Amino acid sequence: MIKIAFLGKMHSGKTTAVNKIWELAESVELWPMLVKFAKPLYDSQECFVGKDTEKNRIFLQKLSTLSKECFGSLILSQCFAERVKRLEEDFPQKRMVLLCDDIRFPTDLDTARDCGFTIVGINASDEVRRKRNPKLFVGTEHETENQVDVLMKKTDIVVDGDLEIDAFRYDIHQTWIDLVYKAVDDDSVLNLYIKDRVKNK
Repeated sequence: MIKIAFLGKMHSGKTTAVNKIWELAESVELWPMLVKFAKPLYDSQECFVGKDTEKNRIFLQKLSTLSKECFGSLILSQCFAERVKRLEEDFPQKRMVLLCDDIRFPTDLDTARDCGFTIVGINASDEVRRKRNPKLFVGTEHETENQVDVLMKKTDIVVDGDLEIDAFRYDIHQTWIDLVYKAVDDDSVLNLYIKDRVKNK
């Protein structure tokens, strides 16, 4: 099973990276799935305003803070680890690719690493991120955005998020190839034929 977690600030390129890995995984008959630390928070918003509503960042941030005050600072990390464990039990074939795109805290990073994720940092400048979204800095004073710079130093791989989209996707592709090769070496269930197929995609 391949596990990749992306770390980066808003509009750094995490969603683009996940989408690219998803596409590459499916192209070699692996099964991608997204797991998020914030899933309980998104589920709560969905209860109030429905599934297809744009996420309310301020609500999610406040709910995150409240959930930790009421249930302990590790509650979201515990839910994440339990979710990963259930997936591992439900899909023992190990042909899944687990993706995460919402590491925000040191406990998130430590939990993801303990669960076997490779941590990929996407480092994008404020200038580039603001061009992608002029309203970017609404809500960025919250603690969920303030720790990313420190955590970036603890990642396994760093990708330049300021690159033009095609170059960025190319770097993500190369990262994918490296991680698949490592996974195949570590796990015989991921047969060697995957190496050749990955290289040619």
